[in-house]
Amino acid sequence: MFSTLLLLAGCSWIEPAPAPLAPAEQALALLGPVAQAWRDFARSAGSPGEAAIRYRELEAALGALELDPTGPAGSWRDLLVATARRDAGWAETLAAGEPVARSEHGPASLVRSLSLGGAPSGEVAAAATAVLESPPWADWDPVETPWLVAAGWALDATPPFEVDAHWGPWQARDANRQVAGVAFGAAGKGAPSVFVQRIQAMSGPSPLRPPLGCDAYRDVAGEIGPPSPLPAGPTQLAQSEAFVAAAVSEELEAALAAVGPLVDSLDVRCPGRSLLRAGLEGRLLLRAGDARAEARLLRAVEEGRSLLGALEPGA
Repeated sequence: MFSTLLLLAGCSWIEPAPAPLAPAEQALALLGPVAQAWRDFARSAGSPGEAAIRYRELEAALGALELDPTGPAGSWRDLLVATARRDAGWAETLAAGEPVARSEHGPASLVRSLSLGGAPSGEVAAAATAVLESPPWADWDPVETPWLVAAGWALDATPPFEVDAHWGPWQARDANRQVAGVAFGAAGKGAPSVFVQRIQAMSGPSPLRPPLGCDAYRDVAGEIGPPSPLPAGPTQLAQSEAFVAAAVSEELEAALAAVGPLVDSLDVRCPGRSLLRAGLEGRLLLRAGDARAEARLLRAVEEGRSLLGALEPGA
């Protein structure tokens, strides 16, 4: 007994290894980054036909996953699939030179479909005004609004053929700005500063800073996704702020250099670290019009395919 106590006294406490993420948690953490990087890859395409192929590949890759249809991962997958299907349909129609039909995907998609379909600028402006006068996201609350609802609004408004890299957490004003941008684009005008200021006022409450967790896109790349199963520590939050500051300042090389430390600061249990690195670098390059963007985003897509293939069925 005495020898046992001596042995115990001489041993230091060993912290138990953290429990790995459950399969359902892994799926939930991966779906958003995979889809976000893949959408940027489609946006980097040189033609509507090539963009259509890439969106159809995203739709097929996500649709083939065996996920619990009643769980959050299954619902998230279904929303991402529906958005990829919408964007693929638009791209195929444009590639065929056919008129784009009015979209029923959501109010912002309706405005965009009118613009893509060549409707008179007055009709596009009227549709955009109707949305902006009473946007469904006007009462968005970063705490009370279900994340899947907010994700639906964000995906409804997101552009399919050009990157709209707004850095930092998603805000309701991002959807307002995207809808207004479609209307002004249809009229061949840039958004005047007075109108932009008005849109900024229609932004709803300021978001509480969500923890990054495993999906860096949520806090630094203006995307919406599920709450993370793992919290973000102070190092990760500091790296996030450094990345956003460089990206907002359009300091491309500084922003690219900040991606690695940000990804490295994630919890080691987070899946898809290589995907996040390639995807965020690709988005920065695409936003800057850099020719390296497509290759970097293709690498992210290939990482995404591999990660999706490793997910356990029924997660």
